[in-house]
Amino acid sequence: MPILLLSTRDPDYHPNKRLLEAGAEAGCKVLLLHPKDMISNIRKSGLHMELNGRKTPGHVIMPRLGATISDSVMVHLRHLELMGIPMVNDSW
Repeated sequence: MPILLLSTRDPDYHPNKRLLEAGAEAGCKVLLLHPKDMISNIRKSGLHMELNGRKTPGHVIMPRLGATISDSVMVHLRHLELMGIPMVNDSW
């Protein structure tokens, strides 16, 4: 199952780099995503979230945002929780 690492920092930021390395060592696919790349869509088939243009099912999300978190990102995280997507750190 892919792990989605949600961070405002780049892959060279030491904590992100270590998480990406640890995931690879464990045999997991870890994707690094900036919150600005999150898009909510409402369609006739229902409400869903897209990340980089792809639907999110099957991901575990690991938010690593710290002080950089904004209200809009919190809305997205809460939305993902309500969709039943597992998170390492919940929105609360």
